Amino acid sequence: DAFAAGWVTLIDELVRRRGHSCIRWITVVNEPNHYWWLVPPDTGADQNRTRQAEYLAEALRRVRAAIRAAGLPVKILGPDYTDLPVIADLSTEPWWPHVDDVDFHIYCSCFDWDEPAPPFPEKTYRMGERRRESRERYRAATAAAGRGLYLTEFGTQTYGYKADDPAPGSFKASLKDTELLIRALNLGIDGCNHWSFTNRGDLDGQWQLVDTWDRQWKQWLDEATPHPVSYYVLGLAIRHLPHRAEVLETAVDGGELQGIPRVWVTAVRSPRDASLTVLVVNDAERPWRMRLVLPALGGRLAKLTSTVGLSPQEILRSDDVSATGEAVELTLAPFSLTVLTDSPLGADAPDGPKARG
Repeated sequence: DAFAAGWVTLIDELVRRRGHSCIRWITVVNEPNHYWWLVPPDTGADQNRTRQAEYLAEALRRVRAAIRAAGLPVKILGPDYTDLPVIADLSTEPWWPHVDDVDFHIYCSCFDWDEPAPPFPEKTYRMGERRRESRERYRAATAAAGRGLYLTEFGTQTYGYKADDPAPGSFKASLKDTELLIRALNLGIDGCNHWSFTNRGDLDGQWQLVDTWDRQWKQWLDEATPHPVSYYVLGLAIRHLPHRAEVLETAVDGGELQGIPRVWVTAVRSPRDASLTVLVVNDAERPWRMRLVLPALGGRLAKLTSTVGLSPQEILRSDDVSATGEAVELTLAPFSLTVLTDSPLGADAPDGPKARG
């Protein structure tokens, strides 16, 4: 009860007194299926997963009841489990009746063609395999119940992550995270949050898209700057995704190697000005000649490309792609992200920073 009262005090202060209307959901505890979640006092040192789930459900029930009794305009999001566990039936979970929307974290996925590798070979899974086992069923279950489904944390720990390891922000990890984002959007996931936009980068790896902290001298930087490489891959994709975008239906024909799809596409339309953006990931180490058909395409599209070896100036430069009727033809660079948009953002636009060497 004190835990619930604390949440009410905090949300009342932030939302009502300080006016932070952007706070729409709360999760009562981070990753409660992991070792740091409070073990019920009478269970001893060993974790009991069934008891933990019941304990979490009781915490969610009390916090949710207190939030509603106080009339606070926030929803309860849960269970906040990592790492996208496979659950046979969400509706039978103890926490299910006590959350408004459902969320999970995902860190140990790899490309569909990749092999599980250290530091978590026993936990690593291919994106496509885990999608069929979890996200597709979870999307169906939450939609049927009128609930949202969110990836409240996603990133890549499969190539390293501890201390100031640069692996989470490497090109390979950033391209994999961009492909994960594309596949989540196409599946109908309601929101995705990469961990973490302004992480310090010296705690459990360099996750950040923007550098705010001097890792060597342990002090704030005078000026925030884009973090190489991640800002120019995943950050480039996110920068071109409109707020509350409408995700359009897409289909990919071809782009496979040994039966494994290697080209992933999503198309979104802005609710603000109806502008169109298409994100394309080629996760193969070979180029593809691509013909993109867009019904009702008008005029030109600008193309931005991010791949290994390009400078920030080259990545942020947009090139016009001419359309013939409803189609454009282009070449996808090996192991790359391509952004196509009819409303390109200049490198010096308010939406993003200047290109930096």
